[in-house]
Amino acid sequence: YVTNPNQLGIDHYEFENPDDYLASPDIRDFINKHHLDLTYSNEHFNPRYAFGSQRDKDRHYNTPRAWAMQKFLNPEKEYDPKSFFIPWCQKPYRKITVEDVKYVLSLHYQDTPYDPYGPQGDAVSQRQFRPIGINRTSHTALLQMRPHKPSETTGIQWLAYGSMPFGTMVPFWTQVGTTPAYFCQTTDKVDTGNFYWSNRLIAAICDSHFQHHEADLDDYVETTMALGHAMINRVDTALANGESIDFEAENQKISDQIQSETDKLLAKVLDDASNLMTNRFSMSD
Repeated sequence: YVTNPNQLGIDHYEFENPDDYLASPDIRDFINKHHLDLTYSNEHFNPRYAFGSQRDKDRHYNTPRAWAMQKFLNPEKEYDPKSFFIPWCQKPYRKITVEDVKYVLSLHYQDTPYDPYGPQGDAVSQRQFRPIGINRTSHTALLQMRPHKPSETTGIQWLAYGSMPFGTMVPFWTQVGTTPAYFCQTTDKVDTGNFYWSNRLIAAICDSHFQHHEADLDDYVETTMALGHAMINRVDTALANGESIDFEAENQKISDQIQSETDKLLAKVLDDASNLMTNRFSMSD
């Protein structure tokens, strides 16, 4: 896997190995002309030194995100969140799942003093680093390629809208001409009839009482992603049995299921948050 958070991170290049290392044919002349090779003579060329950045901003905005992802995918390795020596790519300690990708793209430094929702740290440390799962994310996609499957089901696109710690990823077949309205008809008007605004509302409601809503969010992600895997398995099995599949209809089915689960979550967190409002009073009317 590669971690590349808005910062050129490639840290190894071999000029004499064009089959594995792709670059412009005149890159070596350009580097020599402008004296950009900052490595010692006995080392491989490091593009990060020549073309990357090592700014104060990177220590708070970029490198901590690489650190957080690798902390999860390679927990046996120890790095500093401000380090400029975090590897660009690593072999994980085990194979990576769709759920792992969802998790790392939702990270907000859980179980560290840097988690803005966590019990550790203080007001300074909890705002020190830019989270991966940030409030301004609008859309996230995971493209899953399955070369061992028939051509019409090789590619699956998992979609997520809104701030990732509060949402889920939904799989869609890509050999289609239309997308369910719940996922494609997002307007400027706030409307719970589409996935985008429902996720935005859930995030805004849960943010102030994250720990109170965390179990509900976890259950939602587990339920909805299980529905996605069940849909994929059902279609794979049907195709293996020689059945024909209407992929747009399958996408609509999963969209309807996700809409139902999202509506349930929105109602639940809204009710809970209403009972946690500042003007609550213990004596009943």
